[in-house]
Amino acid sequence: MEDIKERFVLELIKFARQKSDYYRQLYESLPQDIVNIESLPITDVEDYWRLARSDPKNVLTGPFIDGVPLRSGGSTNEPKTIFSTRDEVTKIAKIEANLRAQTSGILPGDRVANLFTFGGLYGGYWYAIALLQEIPIPLVHLPISGSQPLDKIVEEMEVFEATVILAPVFTIILLAEHLTKKGRSLDNIRVIVFSGESLFEDTRPLWGTAYPNAKIYSSFYGGVDVGPLGVPARTPACFEEAFDPTFKMCFPAVLMEIIAEDGTVIKEPGIRGNVVATTLVRYLQPMIRYPVGDVAEWVDYEARTFKHRGRASIAIKVATTFLDLPLIKKIIAEVLGSSITGRFQCIVRRKEGSAILTFRLAIPKPEHHNQIRDEVEAALSRASPKWRRDRECSAIAPLILEWVDNSGLLYSEKSGKLREIVDERY
Repeated sequence: MEDIKERFVLELIKFARQKSDYYRQLYESLPQDIVNIESLPITDVEDYWRLARSDPKNVLTGPFIDGVPLRSGGSTNEPKTIFSTRDEVTKIAKIEANLRAQTSGILPGDRVANLFTFGGLYGGYWYAIALLQEIPIPLVHLPISGSQPLDKIVEEMEVFEATVILAPVFTIILLAEHLTKKGRSLDNIRVIVFSGESLFEDTRPLWGTAYPNAKIYSSFYGGVDVGPLGVPARTPACFEEAFDPTFKMCFPAVLMEIIAEDGTVIKEPGIRGNVVATTLVRYLQPMIRYPVGDVAEWVDYEARTFKHRGRASIAIKVATTFLDLPLIKKIIAEVLGSSITGRFQCIVRRKEGSAILTFRLAIPKPEHHNQIRDEVEAALSRASPKWRRDRECSAIAPLILEWVDNSGLLYSEKSGKLREIVDERY
């Protein structure tokens, strides 16, 4: 297997050096005969996308005359446009579909409601179509879309007797809240395949009420920029296992590495590092040793099974203070005593010379909400001396907590993805 992986990688490297301006320049000082991918530099993501946005020809290996452009629906940064040929898209979909067939929970004859959002060149809905087209299981595909009004989604699912939901987390939660408010449930749904972000134990009561007969399955791990990186290694044995799945690397679509902060390759189990991907099928827009922005750890390196451990550090700047988004989430979750995944966003504003940071929470307003605000701000002050100094000199106004329902959160109009950071200063 290692020889096969190495052959795939070396062929791609040779092609990219010859055809892609970006990789030709990145590798110009290296010997022609590369024998190990670990000897290559990591792709500089900022430099890569700066060149790609100025002119896609800088990173492409040839003219784009056949295929599809898709955008990532990033929640915290500028979307990226990925160019793939039709042949590449078909190959990737077939690889993923065949790997997913054994652990998707989908059975022959299922009616699968595709509730991803479409439009704006965003990839979720389109990839779901490609996957369902290629999966070697006879099924009925219901392309309903999460873009529809919730009442319409429920109506279509009932008319066509949907048995499976394939959707991002926030759509499943929105639909569940809509159903419970109306005192209804979708009893025919026996499987929910979720994607987009992690789920936690505190969502179980809501899901159990809205979808009382459904088992929960994780979808693939990956993104529009690098495609599928992993699929669940096995069918979840229980509710908790679905929320923390073990993934298997999606070879031969991709080669995944886990890299330590000092650049060394991690192969030992249980040690967390940054996810770096090499797309083995995409030759039109190659990505070699490309940092995904996530953290993972190997369960078994030889079997290429791993656990996804969230996003790498994403920071927001308020006055002179940098706050890591994972740290903010951790602080709020600890104060509340429950997960805020899919129910939280940061709003940054400026008024009368001060920066204003608002944490918007799609959670019923607690009676002791003022105490919660004070505890969150105190925790920020302990975690960040700069926050404390900026507050003392009024560069940052007092922290604000907003309590809303899910309809009060802001989503990307094009991708439908929750916007975790909303900057209204500019």
